Amino acid sequence: MPNSSIATSVTMPPDREALGLMTNLKLDRFKLKKQKFDEEYTEIMKKNNDATLSLLGKVQMLKHSIVRLFGEASKERYLKNFDELLALTQANTSTSNDLLENFRQ
Repeated sequence: MPNSSIATSVTMPPDREALGLMTNLKLDRFKLKKQKFDEEYTEIMKKNNDATLSLLGKVQMLKHSIVRLFGEASKERYLKNFDELLALTQANTSTSNDLLENFRQ
């Protein structure tokens, strides 16, 4: 008889209190991640509006922000095209600097 009660307790669904606590924990984690994202977004927009920051600096800042937000594990999904964009930005900055230098001479 004891074996049947063990089998019954194993197949029973988790109680509502445990499910509610787990749901609240997940919701709290989500709220913390959203708050972190909102803070990072505000910082990105503040730096983006900084006139002293070059285009290259803005791209690098955005890349670092993505790494901070999404961590090492999932940054690849968001940074897939950033290497090409960074190379293009560096070339564009270099070309602009060369043009200005030639114009000055």
